[in-house]
Parts: sequence; structure tokens; C-alpha cells
Amino acid sequence: MPSISLPNFITKFLSKSTPKQSQRPGLGARGALGHAEIAPTLGYAFYLEQEVSIFSDVVLKLKQEMFRRGFFWEPKFTLKCLDCDAEYDEDVEECDCGSRNLVEPDKNQINFFDNSDSSFIESANYNHQSLKEVLTDFEFNLNVGDNAYLLLPKAYEFDNQGEIISSSPKEILSVDPRDIKKIYTPDGFLGGRIWVCPRHRDERKGAPGYRCEICGAVLQDAIYETTHSATSGGASSTSKKYYLRDEVHHSSKYYPSILYGFPPILKILDTAMAYHYLEQRVRKFYERGRAPGIATFPTNNQNSLRAFWDETMARLEDDPYYIPIVGYDSAGKAAASFLKLMEDPNLDMLEVKKELRERMGSRFGVSLIFQGDTSTSGGLNNEGLQITVTNRAIEDGQAGYNNKDLPWLCQQFGITDYILQLNPNEEQDEMAEKDRLARDISNAKSMWEMGFDIEYKDGEFEFSGEAKPPSAGGDDAGFFPLGDPDRPSGEPELPDIDKGLLSKAFVDDALNAIKAGALYSKYKDVPKADIPIIHGIIENAFESQELSLKSMMDKIMEATGLDEDKARMIIRTESSAVSMRAREIGWERQEKAQGKVFKFKVVVKHDKRTAGISKRIENKVNAEGGAVTLDRMKEIYKEESQKPATDNPATTGMGSGWTGWKNFVGHPHERCTVVRVV
Repeated sequence: MPSISLPNFITKFLSKSTPKQSQRPGLGARGALGHAEIAPTLGYAFYLEQEVSIFSDVVLKLKQEMFRRGFFWEPKFTLKCLDCDAEYDEDVEECDCGSRNLVEPDKNQINFFDNSDSSFIESANYNHQSLKEVLTDFEFNLNVGDNAYLLLPKAYEFDNQGEIISSSPKEILSVDPRDIKKIYTPDGFLGGRIWVCPRHRDERKGAPGYRCEICGAVLQDAIYETTHSATSGGASSTSKKYYLRDEVHHSSKYYPSILYGFPPILKILDTAMAYHYLEQRVRKFYERGRAPGIATFPTNNQNSLRAFWDETMARLEDDPYYIPIVGYDSAGKAAASFLKLMEDPNLDMLEVKKELRERMGSRFGVSLIFQGDTSTSGGLNNEGLQITVTNRAIEDGQAGYNNKDLPWLCQQFGITDYILQLNPNEEQDEMAEKDRLARDISNAKSMWEMGFDIEYKDGEFEFSGEAKPPSAGGDDAGFFPLGDPDRPSGEPELPDIDKGLLSKAFVDDALNAIKAGALYSKYKDVPKADIPIIHGIIENAFESQELSLKSMMDKIMEATGLDEDKARMIIRTESSAVSMRAREIGWERQEKAQGKVFKFKVVVKHDKRTAGISKRIENKVNAEGGAVTLDRMKEIYKEESQKPATDNPATTGMGSGWTGWKNFVGHPHERCTVVRVV
């Protein structure tokens, strides 16, 4: 792991720090810097966690949310063939190999790990820490240092030749990453340097093939080394212990490499130190008790003024309501005055501190609402989106445990038929359930509008009957209300994003359009990480039927930092794309129901802002009789919008990479609308 240079005051702090005691005797006291090989990087990261409050809050929230709902056992398969070890996720009568020797997961495998008499989940080590507490410390080390270690000291059995025939873990421990390092060869392969006896760890050699001089066991390749510092009689000593490959599990979440991770806080070191300095400034302001200013009085008798002032202060201590009486010559030109020296610096720094908190939170995926910042609730701050962002960070972290760390733990205990998993955090689970129910209700309402009979039983909707045929003149069912005298007769109105007046059927079509890929997968000069956030805001707007241009712009600008013009262009382009795709879905449904092929034309709003693409599309449709099929209309959009970009407004296009034609969008700020000819 690369090291970094530290400011002098940091180095001074680390060199004088009192070593922290480890959670288990025998693992040693962890030094302020840890091993020289990975210091001072880790020492600096742990120092920042102690000193920078917002970093500490973020780390605390991550480890609280990660394990809040505990564990559950999940079978790895439904049936397994004992002859070929093939596993099946569903019931089968015969294996592909022809064998009927199929068995279900063996529940007895988890009895040693989790039972009523002795459970490693409830008491993972001799200190009686629960597995949750051990993994919480593991998660803490992971988020601070990007290096976390689980240690499983094991009991071994040997045959007459000193070879290991079996092993069983005795306890589960979390090791501070500053106390442990990997043993590896110069070319990066683990091990290959020290061989130790599994029983007598002090028995070690620098080459393979030796046996323990005490018990005769074959020495094993050591992969990890821990340090132990002790003080006796005023003298300090440091000893080392060595562990085998399957006794230690290393994990890195943010910057994994062939050997070590890298503390993520050091990637935003300036942000962390800036916040630290701001907090120091406020603390020192109050700690040093500096005078807020100087009171000046015109006088020729300084002693009298001092005596009067001391008497007044003494009286105020006895009676806070005491009113001093001061006389002065009204004819004089001089007057008392107050010269301000200092004021509370916190007020001027609130916005700066908020921005630093946002930067810190975004690095770890912990939104301000999870940091106890109430200023981010209400209004346009979109608490739901903040919860979603943090849930994704928790979900990603839990995936690491479910796919890597917990399976390794089960493997060490010989559990092959089951896997220990983390329950999803509560907010994610509840939001997913609410979202599922909302979609089920939306689908049920659509089915009811089509004429089906609906019954709600055991939390599910059941449908029966047949759909009613569309009524005459119902070509526009599911779209906007008609009646705009400026629109062609029978043409469903393009959604006005400043109205937010949507019919339920159109909302369903719009959401289906979004699922089908109506939204663009990238935007120019917009970070890839912001794309899902923008898509979520647009989808929520359609789903809640609140298509306010200003509201969506505000949410996008706040969530991504885009400027107003960029946000407006994205909203208008995407709203047009989703609306056109939704209308296409509706038209195709109507064509199928009526057994007809509809014809369409384009309506172009001609003014100085109308692009050449829109004009060419209109001219080409007019040249083909003024109305074409929906498929032909899409071909025309593709032909004109994908023309090469040139300096001539009359002939230029968006280039071959433009995909808006799929949604009948010829260019950003679309001025051309597809309408059905009735």
C-alpha cells in the first residue's frame, strides 16, 4: 500500500499517541501507525476518523445500517445429486446424470455454528462478542482503512506423519488492520517465506519440509503476521504470531488490489481536513474566551472609570437586573463607543460545512438525511431519493458480505448446503414493498378500466372475464383530454409538463415506455453516476403525475449540481421522448384492438427557433401524401435526425449516434409533434 507524507502536527500526534488495546488478549496492542509497510496511511485514516466528526458519523451510520436486521440461513440449492454433485434450484425427479440419489440441504451442517446450546452467532469468541459485534468492527475497519480482517484460530488434528487431517474454528475475531500484515514474496505471491507449526506458532523456519521440534507436526506456510506489544517492569517488547491461509480472511471494498486496499478518506483528504479546521476554529473561539470587542469612554480619570466598572460588574453578579447609572455632558463632542474584535465564526461557515458534508457523504453513499441534517428534509430536498441513495450504498456493502465474507465463514465451518446472509435494511425492504403494491394497484385499475373483473385475495389481485371492445370515438382513451381548438381533431395532446394533468392509462404507458428504454443512457457533460438519479426523478414525476418543469429542474440541479439550462434541456427532451413512446404504445394497442393501420403526420411550430430537422421531417411527410404509417414515420425521423452535423442549419443533423428518433425526437428542444390523422 502506498504511503503519504503527513503534516508535522499529524506526525507529532501519531508518535505520541497511546497505543489502543485490542479486543482480545494475545492479538496485542495496536500501535498508532501499525506496520511500517502500510504506515502511515492507515494511521492517518484512523486519526481522521477520531478527529473529523462528519467522517465518524458516516462510518457509524454505515455499520449501524449494515447489520441492523440481523442474519438468516438460506439453502444453496433445493436438491443435490450425491453421485455427480449437481445442484438444482427446483424439484426434479432425476438428475441429468440419470441418478435418482437426490437429497435436500442438510440442516445438521449448521448445528455446530448455530444451535441453542452454543451459537457462534450469539457468542462468536471467548470474549462473548456476538457475530454482529465482530462484523460491526470488521465493517468499521473496512470503511476507515479499506482493509478488514477476520481471524479464526483453529484446533487441528494430525495423523502419525504429522499431516493435518482436520481442523475446526475455535472463535471468530476482528483484527485491527494496523496489527496485521501479509507475508508475500517479492513478486507478490502470498506466503513462501515462513513456515510455522499450527500448534506451536513460535516454531518457524525459512524453508518448507521441516517438522516441529516439539510435536513433530509438518510446518505450514504462513500467510499473515500479527504483532503483540507488551510492557513488563517498565520495559516494552514486541512479539509476532503467524497464521495460515484459512485462518484469516482479508477484505477490501473501495480500492482492492493484489495485496491491500486504500483508505477512501484519503481520496478526499482536503475535504476532511477542511472540515476539521473549521471545527477547530469554532472550538478555539469559545475555548480561549476571547473578548468580543473593546468599549471606549472619553475620560480624564482612568482610575475613576475602572472603579466604576468594577463596581458595576460586581453589582451585576448579585443582581442581573441592576441598571447602572452613567452621567455624561451632552455638550461634549466625544461619546462612548464599542470596537468589535471577534464574532462567532460558525454562522459564516454553515454553507461551507454543508457542502463539505455533502462531498463526504457522496463519497461513501450516505445522504445528509442519514447524518442527522434536518435542513435536507421537506420542500424540494427529496428525502425519498436521499434514502434510495443510502440504501444503494448499504445494498452494495451487504452484497460483499453475502457473496464473499459470509460464504468464506461458512466454508471454514464446513457448511456447504446453507449460506448465512444479511437481511436487507428496513427502508429498502419497505420501499420495495410499497413500490410493488403501488404498481399492482395501477395494473389492477388498468385491467378494471378494460372491463375485467378484479378480486383482491391474500395480498394479490386476481383477474377474470374478458376485455370490453373500445367504444366508438375512443381512439384517444388513456391520453390527455381533447378539446384544444389549436390542435388537429382527434389528436391526443402532448403532455404539458407545466400542467401535470395526466390520465391514469397514459401514466401506465409512460412508465412502460421508461422500462422499454425511452430514457437516454447518457448525456453530454453529465457524469455517469448522475444518470440513474436523473432517470429516477423523471420516472417519479410521471408516476406521481406531477410533471412540473420547475420542480423536476430543481430536483435535478440539487441532486447532480447541473446548471439550469442543462437541466431544462434534459427535462424537455426526455419528457418529449417518454410521451411520444407512451403515445406510440397506445396507438399500437388501438391498432391491434380495431384491426386498422393508422396514418400520422407531423405538426411543426414554425418560428425562429424551429430547427432544420423538424422542417425536413414535415416536408418529407408532406411529399408522401401528408400522412404515413407509424413505422414509416420513425424511418423518416431516423433518416433526417442522423444526418451528419454541419454548419448549414438547413442540412445539418445530430449525427449517426443520435437515438432520439426511436422516440420521435429529432433533436433537443423538439418543435415537431407526431399526430394521428383521423
